[in-house]
Amino acid sequence: MEEVRRLLWRALSRAEDLLDAQKIDPETGESLPDDGLALKAIHAISQGAGAYAKVTEVTDLAARIEALEAAKGEEPGPRLGKVGT
Repeated sequence: MEEVRRLLWRALSRAEDLLDAQKIDPETGESLPDDGLALKAIHAISQGAGAYAKVTEVTDLAARIEALEAAKGEEPGPRLGKVGT
């Protein structure tokens, strides 16, 4: 999950850079904001931010569960039920 989180952060950073992208007007040679690319970047950021938040939440919850299990002296991992009860 940490690798996924790092990749999402890189993607968000790259999308942020694209918000200020410029294009050259073929008629005047003037540099203008690339509104189409900016809109795509905005969409990518909104989608990526949601995914990043979910990955962070899952990672944090997994760490908390492991800490609780360690404090109780239990083996980490899923359990379907106790045997012999």
